[in-house]
Order: sequence, then structure tokens, then C-alpha cells
Amino acid sequence: MRGRGSHRERLPSLGKSRQKNAKRGNSDPPHSSGERAVTRILHPDQVELLLKKAPEGRVRRIVRFFLLTGMHPDVLSKPKSHNVHISRGDLVWNRAKTGNLCSLQITPDIEELITTVLQSDMGKAVRTYHHYVKLAAKRAGLEDVSPLTLRHTAVQYLFEMGKTPQEVRAVLRCSHQVLWGTYAVVRGKNEGRE
Repeated sequence: MRGRGSHRERLPSLGKSRQKNAKRGNSDPPHSSGERAVTRILHPDQVELLLKKAPEGRVRRIVRFFLLTGMHPDVLSKPKSHNVHISRGDLVWNRAKTGNLCSLQITPDIEELITTVLQSDMGKAVRTYHHYVKLAAKRAGLEDVSPLTLRHTAVQYLFEMGKTPQEVRAVLRCSHQVLWGTYAVVRGKNEGRE
């Protein structure tokens, strides 16, 4: 079993390739040595194509929802157990993996989308949400796109909108290690633009 120190030592050697792959929108296959695969992030032109090619209606709504919220599909699948609701202008849910409360401020431009998804698109099987995303990606000619890819892309947009790491963690409710390990490419890209 590897200790924490060995995990940290591996990350720098993968840093440049992760950054190059993220810029290209590519991801390496999972490494057989147990190292993490590269975090896949869609570029704005890929997101635009994905939304344009997604079938209108439920599929496009779900793709937009995941891109805007960064929510895991299991939360939509079991809304009662995750206590998904709107409270004081925020979309709020419990992150089952950690037990933490996640919160995302709802802006007027996405309020209708969020409300529609909460009223009519929740409670489906997780595989159904994966199917919706895969269908949109296939029509857009994009490979290896999943709800997790949309979560990673949502993190990129949060950082690009000027959100602080603490604000991003309020949405993701992940540990500092996950934020800086998994999403380090996103953070690096954001810092490089300033």
C-alpha cells in the first residue's frame, strides 16, 4: 500500500503531460500502476458543440445541468436520499460520499433550467444520465465524455469565473487533496491567465 508521500511524489512527473492533454481535451487511459488517469476537461468550443448537437429537450437539459452544477449523477438519481432542493436562491444537496452539504448559487439565467430538472428529470437510473451524456457526445463526435467530464469542466468554469478555492469546494465538497490533485490542471490553467 502506498503512503501519502508517494502519491504526492508521482504528481509532478505527470504535471506537464496532464496540462498538455487537458489543453487538447485528451485523456490518457488509466495507468496500470494505480496512478490516476488524466482529468478530462472540455474546451469551450467542445462544450458549445456538445450542447448544439445534443437532442433538444431532456438530453440537452441534463447535459447543461451537469455542466452548470458539477453534480454527480447519483445525486439526481436519488434526490430524496441526497435531499436535493432549492433554498434561498441556492441549489442545495448532500454529498453522499462525504456527508457534506453542497451549495450552488442559482443565477436568474439558470433558474428555469434548474427548476425544470428538479421537477421532471430526477429519479432516473444513473446509467440513464450517463446514456444522455454519451448520446450528446456521440452526436458531437466527442469521445470519452461522461457526467464526470462535465463535472471537471464545471470546475474549470467556476475557476474562470473568479471563484476562490473555498467557493469551489462549497460546490464540490471534496477534500483539499482532491481539489488540488484532481483539479490541479484546472487551477494551473486559471492561474496562468491572470
